[in-house]
Amino acid sequence: MRLLRDVLGVGPAGPRLAEATAALDASTCVRQLAADQRDDGSWGLVHTAAYPKTQRIQTTEVGVDRALALGLPASHPIVRRAADHLRAILDGRVTILRGDSCHPASRIAHAIIPGAKLASIAPGDPRLAPLRSLWAKVFARAFRTGTYDAEAEREAHHRLMGIPPDVPRWLTYGPYHDGHHLCKYRTALIASRPAEPGARPNELNPDMERILLRTACEAGYGFSYFHVALTKPPKPHPSKANAWLASWELLTGFRFWREVAADAMAWLCSQRGADGFWDFGPRPSEALFVPWLVPLSESWRPAMARKHDWTARVLLLLNVYLGRERLPLTHAFHEARARRRHDTARKARIVRKVLRRSDFGLCIAWPKTHWSRVAEPGRSCTVLIDGTPRRVRIARERCNCRGRSWHEHRFLELPRSADVEQSQRVEVRLEA
Repeated sequence: MRLLRDVLGVGPAGPRLAEATAALDASTCVRQLAADQRDDGSWGLVHTAAYPKTQRIQTTEVGVDRALALGLPASHPIVRRAADHLRAILDGRVTILRGDSCHPASRIAHAIIPGAKLASIAPGDPRLAPLRSLWAKVFARAFRTGTYDAEAEREAHHRLMGIPPDVPRWLTYGPYHDGHHLCKYRTALIASRPAEPGARPNELNPDMERILLRTACEAGYGFSYFHVALTKPPKPHPSKANAWLASWELLTGFRFWREVAADAMAWLCSQRGADGFWDFGPRPSEALFVPWLVPLSESWRPAMARKHDWTARVLLLLNVYLGRERLPLTHAFHEARARRRHDTARKARIVRKVLRRSDFGLCIAWPKTHWSRVAEPGRSCTVLIDGTPRRVRIARERCNCRGRSWHEHRFLELPRSADVEQSQRVEVRLEA
C-alpha cells in the first residue's frame, strides 16, 4: 500500500491501489486497530498505558502511529475518528490530566503530545498554528546563542505560558544517562507543515532550523523515547534500527535535513543484502510496548515478510531523501557512499581455515554476521580467495553441536580450481 502510493506514486484512481486498499482494510492489523478503538475515537489515554490485558493497542499515541505506519490515509474512518478525539483534547472538551498531574507545567504535555499526533494526521489543522508558533518561539529563545540554555527556556516558559521558573517541567533538551536527548514531540510539531501550496515550511528561520538539526545530530541519545544517536549506525538490534529510522523520519519535515543526512543515508544504502533486501532482524519481545516498532505484515515468522517490511521502511525514507522528482544525488551523498563502500570493503576481510568435509569437500565455515553479504544456501556467488575471484556455492547444515538447541551453520564450498589445502588459512574478501 505505502510503496504503491508513497514510493511508486500510484494514484488513487488506479486499480492496483484500490486492490491494495481493500486488502489492507481486510487485514488482521487493521481489524485489530478497529477492535481496540473506543467509541470516542481513542485507544485509551494518549500517552500513558492504562488498558485491559486483552487490548493490544495500549494508547492513542500507539494507535495513531500504527495506523499511519500501515498506510491508512487521513480520510480512513479509524484515522478520522482518532483525529477528532485529538481535536477534542486540544479544544478542551476532553481532558487527559489526572490526579497530581494538574500542576501548571502539565499544560506542556497536555497540548504537545496530542498536537504532535494530530500534526502527523492533519498538519494543516488551524489548531496547530498557535502551538507551532509557541514552541518555535520557545526553541528560538532557548538556543538564541547557538547552544542550549536551560535557564533561557525556563524564562520563555514563564513569559509565554505563565509557568513559574521554579516549577519542574519537561525541557526541550534534557540530560539522559551520560548524554542528552531532544524532545521528539516538540520537534515533530515544529517540523510538521501544511500540505497546501504556498504554506510556510515551518516557524523557524533557516539559521535556527540548522541549529535544531545540528543539535539533534550532536545529541548523544537523539530524541526522547528513541534514545539512539543519529550520526552513528545503530547497534545490531531490531529495536535500535527501528528507532534510528524513526528518528530520521522525524527530521524529514525540515527543509535542510538533507544537509546533515548524507552519511546516514549512505550507510543505509550499504546495508542492503545480496538478495536486494534490507533486513535488521526479527521483532524483539518488547515490540508491543514500543510505538515506533510496527511491522507492516501480519506475521514476521516468514523471513521474507520481515525483509519486505524492513525494505519498505528503508525505501520510504530514501524516497523522501531523494525527492519525489527523483532529484540527482547530492555530491555529499556520493562522497559519503564512496567512503562507506571503502570501509565496507576494508572490514569485509575475513581470514578462515580451510576445512574438508565428506559431504562438501573443501570449504570454509562462514560467520553468521556475514550471511546477508553472500547468496542464499543452494546458490552461488563470487568471492576473492587470497585475492583471486572464485565462484563458491553456499551450503548449510543443521546442527545441535552445543547440545542445547538446533541451529544452522553455513559454508562456502570451494571449487577444485581454488588450489588450496586442508587446514590452510586463506583470506576471503567480498566483492565491493
